[in-house]
Order: sequence, then C-alpha cells, then structure tokens
Amino acid sequence: MTKDPSVRISNTLGTLFPVEWLEANAEGDPRGRTNREIQTEVSPRLLRVFRDLLVNRLFQDFLRRYHLARPQQFIGVISQMAAGLTHRVSEDRLREISKLIPKVVIMTGDEDHLVDPQRSKFIKENMPEAELVEFSGTGHGLLLQRTKEANEIVARAIREGRSRS
Repeated sequence: MTKDPSVRISNTLGTLFPVEWLEANAEGDPRGRTNREIQTEVSPRLLRVFRDLLVNRLFQDFLRRYHLARPQQFIGVISQMAAGLTHRVSEDRLREISKLIPKVVIMTGDEDHLVDPQRSKFIKENMPEAELVEFSGTGHGLLLQRTKEANEIVARAIREGRSRS
C-alpha cells in the first residue's frame, strides 16, 4: 500500500476501465498517448488543481484527510466491497421511486467490474418508467470513458424531466 496518489491511481485503473480501452490511443490526443497514460498523468494533476483552486472548505478538508490518512487496510477494502455488493432496494421501493421522479436514466458499462451490469438491468425491470443505457466496451469509469455521450444523456434527461414536472 502506498500514499502516492500517482501509484494508487495507476493501480486502480484496471478496476475502473477495460484493459482494451486503457491500451488504446486516446481519442483526439495530439501526442498519441494511450488512455492509460492520460488517466495516470491527468488524475494527480486534477487533484492538485482542485486542491489549489477550490475554496470549498469541505473539499479542502477531504484532501487534507486523504493525505493524512494511512492507506486503507485490506479488510477495509473488502468491507466496502461487501457493502456495495449486498446493498439492496426492494422491487416495490424501486417502482415507487420510478413513479415519483419525472425522469430516471440508468447508465452502465457492459464491462463494469465493480457493479455488475445485471444490477442495472434489475433496476430497470423494476423501474418501468426509467431509461437504461448500456455502453459497449465501457467499465465503471463510464463518465471518463464516455464523457461526451454521458453528458448528452444527462442534459437530455434534465430537459425531459423538467418538461414532465
């Protein structure tokens, strides 16, 4: 375990993204870097930018705690994973939520190693009014991997939700 954010980010990339995407050249990168190179380089830089530019005290407190905290023990990692895997919302509650919210979009990647895409399909089955979007060749880092498409879907969902309320 290490406290170096660059090493921690590099170790996490395979969990968040499909290997094929990480090894592919980054779309539109003039230097021809791979997505892995971009994510490894950009993520620590973004942390520094947020730390330096944001005046949000809560975020500054989070970063301070992040840098002071010792690396999470293995049991902590397993406990968080177990919590995520065992969290459950009943079918009745999902149907109730679906009726109350004007627009729900469920987005998932078909190669998500942290949240089984079948869970998103289960949610959709029990939220008939919801829209399910499954991205091909996409992992848990969906918003970084499919930024443009995801932003367009969110913007459309907001417009549709506003028109229904």
